[in-house]
Amino acid sequence: MDDPFDYDYVEQDYDEESAVETTPSSRLQRDSGLTDETKNRVRNNDPNQGRCLIENCLELRSIDFCHCVPRSFTYKRSDLMSNIEWHWNMKYYSLNLDSSHNIFRAGVSVHRLFDNDNYMLVPETNVVNQYHKALKRVEGRWVATRKTFPNIPVGTHKEV
Repeated sequence: MDDPFDYDYVEQDYDEESAVETTPSSRLQRDSGLTDETKNRVRNNDPNQGRCLIENCLELRSIDFCHCVPRSFTYKRSDLMSNIEWHWNMKYYSLNLDSSHNIFRAGVSVHRLFDNDNYMLVPETNVVNQYHKALKRVEGRWVATRKTFPNIPVGTHKEV
């Protein structure tokens, strides 16, 4: 039987026509950049109207599209992706990292800092607290189960 944590493992039991499941393509073996369709989707849902999320500078100043969860995780961290899908009750190989919910606009310098782990976005305290409350102590470790994992509604974030 194929090992689902083997990077060469490919399981395609998803609907390739679905907009919800567009990233996988066998979990992308390389980062080919965002499609124009994805960029337009992000632009249409951008509350900052193309400005950098962090610096608030105009799009004219070289604004990039940045992934909160790196797109490369689809092939470099397949095990982590599978764990996220499992905890979020998603079908295997269905998490779409090209969703407008995972992409934000940032200036080139901020994008580089973010990609090099020199900068991070942190959820609001109430969101962190919901995840913390979901944890249970099991055999000396803190764990969350599918049943206790919080369901945070989309669009509940705010700028601070």
